[in-house]
Amino acid sequence: MTKSSWGRLLFIFFGLIVLGLSSAFLSLRFFIKGTEVTVPALEGQNIVDALEKLNQLNLRLEIEEQEFNAGVPSHYIIAQHPPAGSTIKAGRKVRIILSRGSQLVKIPTLLRTAWHQAQSVLHKEGLGIGTLARVYNYAPSQEIIGQSPPAGFGVKRGTKVNLLVSKGPMTENYLMPDFIGQQVDSVTRRLKIMNASLGKVGQIIYQGISPGIVIDQSPPSGFRIQQGNLVDVTVSQ
Repeated sequence: MTKSSWGRLLFIFFGLIVLGLSSAFLSLRFFIKGTEVTVPALEGQNIVDALEKLNQLNLRLEIEEQEFNAGVPSHYIIAQHPPAGSTIKAGRKVRIILSRGSQLVKIPTLLRTAWHQAQSVLHKEGLGIGTLARVYNYAPSQEIIGQSPPAGFGVKRGTKVNLLVSKGPMTENYLMPDFIGQQVDSVTRRLKIMNASLGKVGQIIYQGISPGIVIDQSPPSGFRIQQGNLVDVTVSQ
């Protein structure tokens, strides 16, 4: 083969190499460009909706910071980076600042709610329990009958609410009278006035005493009893 033939073959060989490298370079540029996406607008969006949008574009979400913001509801996006309309590669992160809602909350209405329910409501609103006082009251036991600050008052999260809790109606105490020697019917009437009741009634034969006379009682005379207590007696038969 002549030298001129070898020269033409080398020229063709190197030409093919250059052409292949050029094609590879162009293909790589096309591939890289094809993985770029436009960042969507996320500000003012709920975080769930934002995640769905980014997943569709093969982008990741990163919460950079959470802060209180009276103008943006809780779990909504305040700001983002990169900004909407920017072009970035697929798989990159979009950083956001997420709202925790307003730092001020309204004191809930706790009056006439049960104590355990009031605890749950305050915890849910991010509020604490301050001074807790219990007093006798006609309201049912464990019911909230007073609160401070009042319902509807705007306060910062973590504020403590003072509560007044009912212990229920006060039970009156009585000194047990001496019923010995009295008719059992008379004793029943006396106990009704004291808001107490006759309990067990035993009978025993006792010489020289008319039937129906109290000869023993429990609790004994002078013992302190409360409303609703039962008084047992033994009467002559």
